[in-house]
Amino acid sequence: MTNRFGTTDDWVDGDILYAADNIDSIDNVRFCPITKLVNTNPFVGTVGFSATNYSGVLAAGTIYTTTDSGTTWATKSTGIDTAAFMVRCKATPANAFAIEANVAASEAAITTDSGVTWSDTDTDPSWGAEVYDVSYPVAGLIVVAGDDAGGGKHVVFSTNAGANWTDTTTAIGGAVYAVEMFSATVGYLLDASNNIWKTTDGAANWNNTTFDSAGSAIAWASMLAISATKVVLFSGANSLELYTDTVGCVRISSQAGDRCLGMWMTSLGTVYVLTATTNLTNRFLYRSDDVGVTWTMAIIPGTSTAAAAADETSKHTMTEIGTTGHLITSMVQTNMVRINVS
Repeated sequence: MTNRFGTTDDWVDGDILYAADNIDSIDNVRFCPITKLVNTNPFVGTVGFSATNYSGVLAAGTIYTTTDSGTTWATKSTGIDTAAFMVRCKATPANAFAIEANVAASEAAITTDSGVTWSDTDTDPSWGAEVYDVSYPVAGLIVVAGDDAGGGKHVVFSTNAGANWTDTTTAIGGAVYAVEMFSATVGYLLDASNNIWKTTDGAANWNNTTFDSAGSAIAWASMLAISATKVVLFSGANSLELYTDTVGCVRISSQAGDRCLGMWMTSLGTVYVLTATTNLTNRFLYRSDDVGVTWTMAIIPGTSTAAAAADETSKHTMTEIGTTGHLITSMVQTNMVRINVS
């Protein structure tokens, strides 16, 4: 059988799915678990560098890397000892950055060789409360956002890959739940009051766009800049939106759950967004092939467990792994998972 994208993959249970909100369905989706549990701890942050090389950080800390698609794993860093974010550099795919989410002095690590080695950064960003998001657009620039518990700025950035950190000049005023740099200069953030801000000088200064998100501005919010003027935004409360500088936010779907498990734009320009309901009862995979103009969606049923509820407190990330239509992320119940979309 040939599907709408011209391939003839074998179909398995769950492949034929349905859509809502007048969005067409994605016809062929396969979730392929990549087993990795250490002392029952699942991955909460993952990046893929190629079809065979992946790195992940466990819910209890420690970075692991596989170079054989998950058959064997090696410990790469124990400096990170709690749940952490992990993101791959957009412009330099061999680079990735990890930072602890829930401690005042967030320890951080970096790789420049596709996860073969991970090294602690020279200095660690200091926080009063929590890190909520991180963006890594080019090899030198890393932007970290969160709640600095009274400092008022809530964003720090490094222009030398973590060797030094600088506070943004602009006082955002409230916690920042999502940050996303499109390039070395242009980026966006979402604050706790639903305000969308933009920078054009590499995160040093931010301007309030005066446009707000229609969602609930939760800590699970995520942003994906798909151009210098256009952002896909998930802000909770079933709100998946497309923001543009000219018209603000337009809702893509009101069936998106209340947490984001990853966003990514592939090398060919295809945009993917994976969201979920509480306890991962349902997961929603969205896809756009025309820079956000039209979307297809698949609903992937899950199961609700106490373990999922306990471990889903960290924001997850998604990356492409070399083959078109192949993505990697983590989602607790299935741990690290490869998603094949055709």
